[in-house]
Amino acid sequence: PKAQVARRLAVTKGSLIERHAHNYQAVVRRPLAALASLARFEEEPKLLGVEWTDGAPPSLYLTPARDEVLAALLDAAQNALGKPVAVLPGLKNRGDGLIMGRGSEVEMQRWAQEELVGRAKEVYPALVHSSRMLFTVNASHDAPSSPLPKPQPIPRPQTPDGSGAATPSEGSLPAGMLAAAQGSPTQPGLADLQGSESQWAATPNSPASSSVSHTGEMEGKTRLASSPGPSAPQDSPAVTEAVSLLMDTVYDFCACVAPSGVPLFTRIDGQVAASLVALLPMELQQGLPPPVCMPTVEVKQAIMVLQCLQRLSAAPECMDTLLALPNIASRLWAVYTCGNEAIAAEVAKLLLRWWSPHTSRRGTVPWKASPPGPSGTDINSEPSAEELSLSKAAKALCFSQKVLSERCKQLLAPLKRAAPNTAAGAEGLADARFSGMASLGSVPSAASDVGGAASSVPCSPLLSMAVVEAAAAVAVVPCSATTGPRLLQELLAEAAALGRPLFALFHHPAGRVADG
Repeated sequence: PKAQVARRLAVTKGSLIERHAHNYQAVVRRPLAALASLARFEEEPKLLGVEWTDGAPPSLYLTPARDEVLAALLDAAQNALGKPVAVLPGLKNRGDGLIMGRGSEVEMQRWAQEELVGRAKEVYPALVHSSRMLFTVNASHDAPSSPLPKPQPIPRPQTPDGSGAATPSEGSLPAGMLAAAQGSPTQPGLADLQGSESQWAATPNSPASSSVSHTGEMEGKTRLASSPGPSAPQDSPAVTEAVSLLMDTVYDFCACVAPSGVPLFTRIDGQVAASLVALLPMELQQGLPPPVCMPTVEVKQAIMVLQCLQRLSAAPECMDTLLALPNIASRLWAVYTCGNEAIAAEVAKLLLRWWSPHTSRRGTVPWKASPPGPSGTDINSEPSAEELSLSKAAKALCFSQKVLSERCKQLLAPLKRAAPNTAAGAEGLADARFSGMASLGSVPSAASDVGGAASSVPCSPLLSMAVVEAAAAVAVVPCSATTGPRLLQELLAEAAALGRPLFALFHHPAGRVADG
């Protein structure tokens, strides 16, 4: 291993520059156009990784201002590339794709999509009977304006061998569950998204074409299923195996599909969507208290599942299917308030995909008009009517009338901790913002009380940037055109009540937040 050397890190509009610690001489200059992804290591709170597409080895930086540098670098990279940049929980494994030629990239994306759909359908019979599907049957306030229909007794779903296995909650499942088990061809519409009967579209099964297993993370060679907390049910061996197989495919999917998402014409059915959501940690359920501390393996799995859902949400048909899942908003809100800042940031990015799908595919802020897309791409300069309808439906689903005030408070709760504790901390954030020096940011970041009251520990810049963009997609023009009047008024009132933490965002290391 190489010895550690002291460097000053400078982030400009188009480059990442490493300067000598004493004489400020530029030692390394890397173009941001060659940046592939960023790594925010869960095991080490001071370690930052940068992966490149030009064949260069990953760059590793150790600094107490890791999250400040990460936010500044993420903002500059997304502006330079014109597309989202993934923040991974660790470096990619050998063999995972970073970027490829146009032809091979399309083929890899098609293979990854087919593999994900096929594997999700393969493990669905094992997951549908497990407690991981509890989010589809628990009572919810996602759409009280149009309550779910009275549950009716349903036939037990058939397993692949033709035997009819009894469902643990048979007779109490919503109609969407029956549609998924029977393969209903009905396509969910906007009326379904407002809280009426949820139906899942079914497409022909795609075979799982690969049996190659992903070889794991830095801490091991296998990915273990989530180990639930004391209040969560336990997984059976069959469910544990199903989760492990599907997680391998999720990692491959995220490695092959760019963060901007799948093509606009991509479709998935309800079985695939429900299987992916079931991979989220079981203890993060509506009605259960958030865990005090989550294992690193669970955190990494949750981050990758959420990034997989972000990529799928780039296609309107896929987003429509996700929104039609029963109690999906309550499930995501429980994950958002889990207390882990990296997971909460990924949930905020997923909500941004739903509330402002047009700008989120480009990695641009929702309060600025997007420039025309590159020639030959499927990205238009204006949102389509379908995207506007889905955005309006997603906001109505996430902020239903009975829980509107509560969820507005929960959405902005991390910003209450955005103000530095001391004047020295504020000065360090300002220096990191304007000069990009990794050695000047002096405020540590920690995950605590994401969804609760203000804490003495400042919110990490990565989470505050994601929350600001998600809130702007609801309350700021032009995205506020799809926001209901009561929601707009409530969220603006909550933002005004923040006070000093709101003004502290002017010292944010990311230019899109400080200047926006």
